[in-house]
Amino acid sequence: MQIKDVIRRFKGGIFVTTLLVMVENLAWIVEPSVFGAVIDAFINTVSGNESSSIQERLTALAIWISIYALNSGSGAVRRILDQKFSGTCMCRLQLMCRICQNCKGILHQKFAARAQLSKECIDFLQHRLPEIIEQCLTIAGAVVALYLFDWRISVACFAIVVPLTLVNRIYNKHVIRYQKELHDRFESLYDVFETKDIEFIRSYFQSTAKAHQKIANWGAVNFSAMDLYCWAYF
Repeated sequence: MQIKDVIRRFKGGIFVTTLLVMVENLAWIVEPSVFGAVIDAFINTVSGNESSSIQERLTALAIWISIYALNSGSGAVRRILDQKFSGTCMCRLQLMCRICQNCKGILHQKFAARAQLSKECIDFLQHRLPEIIEQCLTIAGAVVALYLFDWRISVACFAIVVPLTLVNRIYNKHVIRYQKELHDRFESLYDVFETKDIEFIRSYFQSTAKAHQKIANWGAVNFSAMDLYCWAYF
């Protein structure tokens, strides 16, 4: 089962956890500006400005407290639901692997390998996906904040982000292919050891190491291209 199949099967739970990640990070981005409005309201009062009434101060304070509670609350709820959701997904995926094993006569060794791969899918959804969303929202929030300060700075940042995104897409396209190859090879790991052929086992791990090296090479190309572009741009 590929990662897209896992996402399609558990799209309800993934939608809820993704929504909580977005709410948490958006509230975290908005919170400083709202807190600045609270400080302004109290400074105006201290300086004797009559335009800032008690009601305005309390309103600004209440809005900030609400956003702070939304940020902290959604973060706490997400971390609780993340573990519950990942546990449920893991149980259902293991059950599906077991049913598939019984129907297709898959060996126990391959079943164990597929069970381990399903755990990697869940780990990606639980940890890596929220990190990706957080990074995207952080970059978008920074660009918007810079736009409010000076639109020319935000345009410059946008001109950096777009090419780097294209480079990253090329990197992901190649790495995903090698990752799929590694996952397919992992399923046959137990069969390789069962042969008890030293040369065959050595060849298996050498070819596996080559796949890992190809991923590392593309990582180096991706890093160098990004670094070179940023250096040339600035």
